[in-house]
Amino acid sequence: MTQAAAAATVGSSVTGPQIPGPRRSASIGFLGGISGGLLGGGTGVVTVPALDRHSTLPRHVIHGTSTLANVSAALVGSIVYALRGGHVDFVPGIGLMIGGVVGAYVGARWVSKVPEVVLRSLFVLVLALSATKFLLQGFGIQVGSSSGLFHGTAVIVSVATVTGLLVGAYSAAMGLGGGLLVVPVMAVLFGANLHTAAGTSLLVMLPNAIVGAVTHIRHGSADLRVGKPLALAALPGALVGVSLALALPERGLAVVLGTFMAFLAVREVLRWRRSARAARLAEQA
Repeated sequence: MTQAAAAATVGSSVTGPQIPGPRRSASIGFLGGISGGLLGGGTGVVTVPALDRHSTLPRHVIHGTSTLANVSAALVGSIVYALRGGHVDFVPGIGLMIGGVVGAYVGARWVSKVPEVVLRSLFVLVLALSATKFLLQGFGIQVGSSSGLFHGTAVIVSVATVTGLLVGAYSAAMGLGGGLLVVPVMAVLFGANLHTAAGTSLLVMLPNAIVGAVTHIRHGSADLRVGKPLALAALPGALVGVSLALALPERGLAVVLGTFMAFLAVREVLRWRRSARAARLAEQA
């Protein structure tokens, strides 16, 4: 070990985990806010890997800290989508919100009993199907009904609540933001255009994001030195992301969403293969 490495090791053991400074944390939060506002989901796809790279915080603290940026993205995103063109559908949104909150607390225990291989397979399948639908839509090929599968306020709220229960439970079991699943649900089941699906997704994500952030802060699994600049910078970032999404025609947004979901599906498969390979090597050791 070099003297510099030894000094870094000694310093980190005395001062605790290394964290990014306020400017870097703000930069990460800003980019996370853009992704959340543009894609109608959480900021974790940017903030989690960035914090993992630029800090030595434990993984659970990284996830906990990222929830603060999720609150900013969901709050600003849902408000802007609602005010600029009314791109929030409150009828299925309320049902998805209620079901999601209940599912995150009640259903996660049941879903977590399902073998991980089944959960990951379903996740990749949903991503692949959603990516295919959105990419085809982006190139002018409509797949399925554009008016949705369910109609009538009572029916929509009921179906949305049940769907939200499943999405909330599954997201909790997989450690995901529900927005990633709410966008295709809104588009397929309720016939929402993609701007409305993204805006409603951010609204649905807001209560879970608030509860998650408060819980992590109380349990000490969120680092506020990083979380504060992260969340503050995610506010203007989400505004930029939503503005970009609203500036895109629906077919353009469909290509962005489809490409993003295809990327996540491939990344999930690669992670799955690496985990399986590591498990096999551990067994052989």
